[in-house]
Amino acid sequence: NVIVSSASKLLSISLVNDRCTMMYSEEEPAIFVNPPADCYVSTIDLSLQDNEGKELSVVSFPAGCSTGQQRIRMDGLFSLVFDSDEQIILIPDSMLKMFPFGCYDLSKNLERFEMTVNVNLTNVFPDSIESKSSLVSIYSCSLKVGDSTVSASKEMLALTSPFFDILFNGNFGKRQNNIFEIKEVDLDDFRWFLNSIHTKMWFCMSVSQALAALSYADRFEMLNLHKHISAYLKFYSLAKEDIKDAYILSSRFDNKELIAWVLSQCVNPQERFQLVIECAPFGNMNSTLSALKVLKESIFSNPALDGLTECLVKERQAAPIHLRCYNANNILEIERYFSLSLDWELDFELEELKRAIPQPYSIVSVDG
Repeated sequence: NVIVSSASKLLSISLVNDRCTMMYSEEEPAIFVNPPADCYVSTIDLSLQDNEGKELSVVSFPAGCSTGQQRIRMDGLFSLVFDSDEQIILIPDSMLKMFPFGCYDLSKNLERFEMTVNVNLTNVFPDSIESKSSLVSIYSCSLKVGDSTVSASKEMLALTSPFFDILFNGNFGKRQNNIFEIKEVDLDDFRWFLNSIHTKMWFCMSVSQALAALSYADRFEMLNLHKHISAYLKFYSLAKEDIKDAYILSSRFDNKELIAWVLSQCVNPQERFQLVIECAPFGNMNSTLSALKVLKESIFSNPALDGLTECLVKERQAAPIHLRCYNANNILEIERYFSLSLDWELDFELEELKRAIPQPYSIVSVDG
């Protein structure tokens, strides 16, 4: 069994076939099903029920009567249970056995769901079915960006975005090979954006990625994503030439903290007030009122904005590090993200970095 939990919901994933085994990969996230050696896998059926046993959704994956390990991406199915702004944790069955009453407190009042995985096996390979790849994926469509394509879950995107719901399900004529074209996006940023949506992992983003994500969230009507992104933006500072565009973009979301972060990039209250006045025609009334409220608090000696600015300055005294370790054949073996505290001269001790590099690796590449 695998348990997936948020602060208010719990999803239990279990395999119903005695002749098969199942394991879960947190990196993908995906389920790997291992059938017996003497059988073919025809289809894999997933059934989602609530705590009363009522069936909520059924998904069937054709495996093409293949042998060997089958992989099922689960992130698209998570959107059937968890909201887009919920933080989730994955608890393997081995952890539950080691800590049944320890750090994973599953006794609290959670809304519970169960997903069963049923693997349909056959001993005879039918002549009418061609052998296909053993990859079983929740990715059900391709988004064309220029000459490249990006795989995505059509079902999950349609659930989280009115834009994609209309694109996939609207009557726009025949789609060739289930490929949908997206124009005027950067391929690398858009691929990272989709991967972050599928995996629900937004950490280790750069400020340019964060602003690109806000732009895509606004364009594709994913209006809850700013809650994830704004939590990480406070660790960054903006270039002066980007402040105005960032304010206009932030004003499209109902998020006072996001607006306050942009205003904190200005040197003094006069610059903040001038920014609000210049950008008012490009925003909405609510965002302008939120910005004016922040300005009012700062002008009348209320420490709200100054406290935020001071907090931002202190929190920036850390360097985000992307560490990659290679073996002697220059093959990447370990990849880690962490941060090092900075001293008052905005520098850090190299000894701290050396201690973070596992032995016996000596060829490293560091971004930070």
